[in-house]
Amino acid sequence: MLKMTWAQFAGSLRGADKGAAMQALSPTAQAKYGPVFDALLPDLPAIVPTWSALTAGKLADAFAEFGINRTIGGVKRIFLIYFMLDEDGVWRLEAM
Repeated sequence: MLKMTWAQFAGSLRGADKGAAMQALSPTAQAKYGPVFDALLPDLPAIVPTWSALTAGKLADAFAEFGINRTIGGVKRIFLIYFMLDEDGVWRLEAM
């Protein structure tokens, strides 16, 4: 389920569909990342395909940590992705 949520989120960003991408985020994450998406929107269709597949890390009842890799300037970097189970029972991205 979490990988599917990530795939839909990444697909929305790749298609420069900020509104659809925002639905995968918690309210806190929406406030934090909405302006970032606005700034990067023209470049997201080129950025998203450079991400590796999502790799599972820690999984708990209401928390999950995943990672993606991306090479920037010749340096391979890892970015941690955090999901939280919302009060309404839906897994949402909390931090990236």
